Amino acid sequence: MAINALTLAWLDRLRQRGILSGGAVLDLGPQDLIACPREAVLVSARRWHAPELADRLVEAIYDGDRFRQIG
Repeated sequence: MAINALTLAWLDRLRQRGILSGGAVLDLGPQDLIACPREAVLVSARRWHAPELADRLVEAIYDGDRFRQIG
């Protein structure tokens, strides 16, 4: 399952409501972000991590606004 911006927002909302707190999500298929703008991922990452860590995590996935091949 590739994760797009809509799915990312949905998972983020479930976590905000405590539905995913402390648990895991089973993702069948490739665990890729697809058509997911860097800013959407950054907003979600900063909601759950310290800004410095969120920035590092997103930088590992993106090169500018493009996905890294290893991301």
